[in-house]
Amino acid sequence: MRLSRAEYKEIARWTEQLRPTRQCMKQLKERFPNHSQSTLLSIFSLEYQVDLSPALMARIILDRYLQGLEGGMHENQLRAKGYDKTPDIILEVPIAVEGHIVHWIESKASFGDEHSHRTYLNEQFWSYCNRFGPGLVIYWYGFIGELDCQRDRGILLKDCFPTDIVTLCHAAQQD
Repeated sequence: MRLSRAEYKEIARWTEQLRPTRQCMKQLKERFPNHSQSTLLSIFSLEYQVDLSPALMARIILDRYLQGLEGGMHENQLRAKGYDKTPDIILEVPIAVEGHIVHWIESKASFGDEHSHRTYLNEQFWSYCNRFGPGLVIYWYGFIGELDCQRDRGILLKDCFPTDIVTLCHAAQQD
């Protein structure tokens, strides 16, 4: 689900008035009936936490847990050994989505707000583009529509897996 920046800000302002109780999601759904409960919950979680998206919080917890299991073997040590972050999917054969070539796909189980998207751009997406070429980011619970402005630079945003994929086989059959 794509939201305008104004819609997102309206929902975010409304969530500031709520406390995390059993009734808050009911109140949000009543106030914004055209948005899914999953999207509203994701936005509420983003706004309620202090500058940490749920995905980033889960990553911090997982890093700490793995440090205990593996004697401190976390992401920085892997990078020192020559490993680097990679997208969820690197395609052996590129596809086209809405006329844009896609070499990699990254899936985010969150809503794409401005802060987290900017962080992901700087820490992941630009690196992926530089190494693998243009790619696709899927925000499971939607994103602010205005953030989908990097298509010409190689980053396409969607809120679900695309159905209009063109593969090399499809392109060959059309010729």
